[in-house]
Amino acid sequence: MTGEAAEARLDGEAVEEIVEVFVHLAPYIGVPKALAGLRIAAAALAGEGR
Repeated sequence: MTGEAAEARLDGEAVEEIVEVFVHLAPYIGVPKALAGLRIAAAALAGEGR
């Protein structure tokens, strides 16, 4: 997951767009899993200085 979030940023995706993906996934995969994915993505994005 961390690689996908970092790659999305390199492809020009805004952080808000990455967060929105998890918001839209929540009804399908469940809120706990969406939040877990968001935490992983946030850690990856924090590593890039964001």
